[in-house]
Amino acid sequence: MDTIRSLTVRRIGPRILLLSEGRALVDLPWEAALELAHAIRAQAKRAEEIACREQVVRDQAILHRLGIRLGLIADPRLQQDALREAAWNTELRRYLPGGIQTQEAVGTPTVIRHRPEGVVHHG
Repeated sequence: MDTIRSLTVRRIGPRILLLSEGRALVDLPWEAALELAHAIRAQAKRAEEIACREQVVRDQAILHRLGIRLGLIADPRLQQDALREAAWNTELRRYLPGGIQTQEAVGTPTVIRHRPEGVVHHG
């Protein structure tokens, strides 16, 4: 596979083009480009969770020790790692005494960018 040295995103009318070194790689209608962007972002966030695993697990463990019911991690294995870290990490136990305040997290935060179906705005 060739290495992409540069990637350019252009809009021509209602179509989106991905260009590499002046050559068109992908030509998509705007709807498909939005779907592709959503899929790329979702996979990038999952990759970020793996790449930053240790920091995310430690941050989640701190939240557990503080009793803040906010989930940073979607992966159940990483959630278990965070619980283990909260319970057994000597540093966290020293600086955040009092045990684990909560065993569960609400879930990973989500930003909804559109109005849910069936919801009518009166105003």
